[in-house]
Amino acid sequence: MPFLRELVHHPRKLLLRRVFFQIHLWAGIALSLYMVVIAVSGSILVFEDNLTATTLPAGLSRYDPAHIASIPEVMQQFAQVCHGCIATYLIRPYPAVPAFQITATGSQRNEINFVADPVTAGGEPLPRSEE
Repeated sequence: MPFLRELVHHPRKLLLRRVFFQIHLWAGIALSLYMVVIAVSGSILVFEDNLTATTLPAGLSRYDPAHIASIPEVMQQFAQVCHGCIATYLIRPYPAVPAFQITATGSQRNEINFVADPVTAGGEPLPRSEE
């Protein structure tokens, strides 16, 4: 009965309570860090178009669906600017991101991001921010 007496009269002195408190504390910290990572990555995915639009170069033509350059024109301009590159992915312009976006593989097997004007099809490689 000393355990029950300690539990009723002095619960803070019990080793079991301190152990459960530590488990609860560290599990809560770990789960809250996990939730922060989930929230931040989800926010990045939701606002991906807005974040991409902020990194576009200045001077692009205004987005007008009636006057968009054709994909062959864009690819021809891309081939002139980036010799020996192989285009692996193309995104057409849309209101949130008003530019052609091309991902390509360079001659040294490096990834190059290319942005082209939606009307003139002229473009330039974007600098890599990860390097």
